[in-house]
Amino acid sequence: MSLLNKNLIHFIITFLFLTSSTLWAYGAKNDSLVYIEVDKKVFLDQEKFFYFKKDLDLTMSLKKRKDVNSITGVLLATTDNNNLTSTLILDWERGRNYTDIVLLSRERVSKFTFENTELFNDSVATSVHFYANVKQDSAMLVLAGDTVHMGGMGFTIKNGYKFSVLPILSVSPEPNVLPVLTIQQINISVAKRSFFESTWYWYVLIIVVDLLIFLWIHLRRKRKKKLIAERTTAYAEGRSENQLQQIELPHKSAIYLFGNFQVYDKDGEDITKRFSPLLKEMLTVLIIHSSQKGISSDKLNELFWFDKDRVSAKNNRAVNIGKLRSLLNLVGDFELSNDTGYWLFDSNTIFTDYIQFSKRFFNADILQKEDVEMLMALSKRGNLLPDTDYAWLDSYKSNISNLVLDHFWKYANSLNFEKAAELIIDIADRILLFEHINEQALYLKCKALSLSGRHSSAKKVYDKFRLDYEAVYGVPFRTAFTTLLEKTSWD
Repeated sequence: MSLLNKNLIHFIITFLFLTSSTLWAYGAKNDSLVYIEVDKKVFLDQEKFFYFKKDLDLTMSLKKRKDVNSITGVLLATTDNNNLTSTLILDWERGRNYTDIVLLSRERVSKFTFENTELFNDSVATSVHFYANVKQDSAMLVLAGDTVHMGGMGFTIKNGYKFSVLPILSVSPEPNVLPVLTIQQINISVAKRSFFESTWYWYVLIIVVDLLIFLWIHLRRKRKKKLIAERTTAYAEGRSENQLQQIELPHKSAIYLFGNFQVYDKDGEDITKRFSPLLKEMLTVLIIHSSQKGISSDKLNELFWFDKDRVSAKNNRAVNIGKLRSLLNLVGDFELSNDTGYWLFDSNTIFTDYIQFSKRFFNADILQKEDVEMLMALSKRGNLLPDTDYAWLDSYKSNISNLVLDHFWKYANSLNFEKAAELIIDIADRILLFEHINEQALYLKCKALSLSGRHSSAKKVYDKFRLDYEAVYGVPFRTAFTTLLEKTSWD
């Protein structure tokens, strides 16, 4: 659905809502409430609920029957469409120098006193003026010129109201007998609304706002498309120089220590399960130490047969070295000897990821493009035997991890974020394989994603990192997402 259609639907829904909720009275076409005449007496139409947006104004003249010496009864009652009532009760007595009006509502019970001896004079009608601000729930009652202000009548513009004026006092007790109070004149109306309170004002305002929103979104999308196009062009221009060739490591005659321990024979068959736990650890020890000067027989005895005497340890070592040779013969040609007094493993036909890593990266300072391609391939499986718990291996794991992170970080800092965004993201993923809570990798990945237009992806990466960080360290990650993106380098 187009943006224009969405805005049109929004306007129609708003129009219908305002039309249904701003009627002053059901069926009313002007600002006066409907009233009817019964036996020449004027009463409100009590069958309708009326809705007000601001003011209600009621004025009337009341004439008392001459023989009446006291009046107690309802002057005005309202009932809303939730069946809640507010009632003004008149309490007058001849000869008393005051008259009380009692307000009964859901909010409170209040009494208001009028000190006027001229109220309900036998010869003169008493004027009554009731004014209510429905929006503010405040009211004013004037009896023969005396005024009291009252609030808390429960009025709200959300509800509709039925009105009853003198429901008992203005009714004749029997034929040919005047009522206690006769309504000689009544006028009930609502205040005129200004243009700013009218429905049409809101229609115009909504249309203007919708048009402004439409223009803003249109211009924003246009600018965003232009920015993405510029970045895509820049990325395409620099892609060849920043794109690495993917190196596939062999699955024949190969031994892997990065990630899980894995061995492939000459035919590409995975023979890892044929290595017992002892043989796995022995081969790992021999390969890792072969990148240096090797490992002595005494050190092997100390690692694997520390509970044996010298002769028994020598026999066990010989037996297991023999088993290891038999398995390695399935993998390829190799040499495993201790001619120098130290056991060394070497092969020109067997690919060993650890040996490749040690030869290429242990003493490297600045990596070339082909070096990074090999490092990406070797590190794809993860850190050195992450699922093993050899105590002697911990320091090697830590050194390898630090070396990988350092090489990747240095190379990533030499790249342009916009031109090499994908490569930087791949490098960040490799770093996170070795250390899943690494702030430098978070910076690299979020920055590259954001600058390539993938803002929501960058935010998801940040949110996951923040949760992992707090789970590991027990404290919140203090660098805000926006602060992270604003950095031009990682301090």
